[in-house]
Amino acid sequence: MKIIGEFEGDDIRGTFVKEDTEYSITGKVLNRDPLELSLNIIPKGQGQQLTIRVKCETTPTVYAITAHIVSSIEFTVRAKLEMEQNFTDVYFKVDMPQVKTKEMYFKSRVDMYPELRRVVTIQAATPLEKLPYLKGDTDFVFGPKTGYLLCNYALPNMKGDGDLKWSFLLGDLYIKAIGQQLVETIQKSVDLDIYFGNNTDPDGLPKTNAGFRMDLDRIWQIGANASFGIVMPKRVKLIINAILPKPNVDVHTLYVDGTVGDANNPAQSMQALYRTDVTKIRAGVKGQMLTIGENFDANATITWTANSKYSDVDNIVSYKWDVNGSKYIDYTLNTPWYEKEPTLTLKGSYQKDMVHKFQVVKGRMHRPGSCQIGEIDVRYGGFKHTDGHFNVSTPFHTLPWLKSIFDINNADETSDNRVDLFWPNKTAAINTSHIYTKHDKGFTQNGTIALSIPVNTQHLINSEYFYLEEEKFSNGNAVIDFDKERFVKVMFDKILSKSERNLDVATMNI
Repeated sequence: MKIIGEFEGDDIRGTFVKEDTEYSITGKVLNRDPLELSLNIIPKGQGQQLTIRVKCETTPTVYAITAHIVSSIEFTVRAKLEMEQNFTDVYFKVDMPQVKTKEMYFKSRVDMYPELRRVVTIQAATPLEKLPYLKGDTDFVFGPKTGYLLCNYALPNMKGDGDLKWSFLLGDLYIKAIGQQLVETIQKSVDLDIYFGNNTDPDGLPKTNAGFRMDLDRIWQIGANASFGIVMPKRVKLIINAILPKPNVDVHTLYVDGTVGDANNPAQSMQALYRTDVTKIRAGVKGQMLTIGENFDANATITWTANSKYSDVDNIVSYKWDVNGSKYIDYTLNTPWYEKEPTLTLKGSYQKDMVHKFQVVKGRMHRPGSCQIGEIDVRYGGFKHTDGHFNVSTPFHTLPWLKSIFDINNADETSDNRVDLFWPNKTAAINTSHIYTKHDKGFTQNGTIALSIPVNTQHLINSEYFYLEEEKFSNGNAVIDFDKERFVKVMFDKILSKSERNLDVATMNI
């Protein structure tokens, strides 16, 4: 393309070359303020003659031009640009008398507000069948660290809107985007949320939060977020959520919260829970401990999901003590196996008998709460004296229960001991006693031993003995009875004397 022009006064002459065609240009300036001129463009050869009349108007803020063009068709072009301090307008329109039913124009406006805010609107109309109109507007702030963008648009078979916000401030970073689009009858959408920041929850715990989420067409979703807070060494809290897309659509949550307590609430507590929203899975543990003075109380609950049902196991413990060394414990276990009563209970105590110097242990066990399976009651004073009993059920088929009663007494010169043991259709027992008597030249000791054992059938073994020892002689005897029949009898004599050579001689008869 090549243009050569010449101005002489108000006359205009020139040539215009485009590809293989050359045009001559003639014209005249009709007015200089505002500027108005006319041009005739005539091809040198074949082609259509073109007549143009142009008018230009300008002010410090407005630029406008109008062009009337006549050739094989006739049309008028109007364009205007207005630039003020707080807005800018652009206008362009084409009028064609031959096509009065279709408009052709373009409008645009930009409004400028404080703090970098801008609002832009656009409207357009064309003679094209597939794009007869276009509309759109947007509102945005592009700040150095924060901003937003709002927009919507409309086409003949399509319309949509969007919302974008962002912040890059330290401790409050996020990007949020929401968009929708309708193409004929097909709805499309996107929802995006990314954030990272710090805040403080209502009970004063500083937390750090982070996460992202994306939703496409309200069908395909994925995302995760986490919240973590800690006050060393008093409090820790963690929340994690994860959204999985198709085909395993679900929301997974992990929740952890633990505290060592404070002056207003001295209880130490901990909770850890995993759950899902769609598959309804729940598993976790929750517990609490409280120590006040001479009391300790604790409870713990374990939760899990089995066969689409929630199951809980509760553990409750109460422990007390005093300055005398006494201790008391109470434990209860609740499970799904027994709905109306505890699965297991245990109560026990330990005390000191300050008068007799005994240690006393007592306890009972129930499984379930209405059925006693164990009992113990013991006074322990060492080898000199211990008495009591116990009764317990066992998980063994051959020994479903076992019971014992015992009384142990051992003094310096006497003893009396008895132990009885019982189990289904069987008993066993042992009983011993002795008496020790000291003389000027020796001592005497006699006693009994009785043993009952279930060998095929019940049998009783009884033994009695006597022993005498003095300076020059000693003797003794013993008998053993088996089922009340004499089984063994033994006697002996021992005499001490001197031989002719003054040697010690011992003579024993058995």
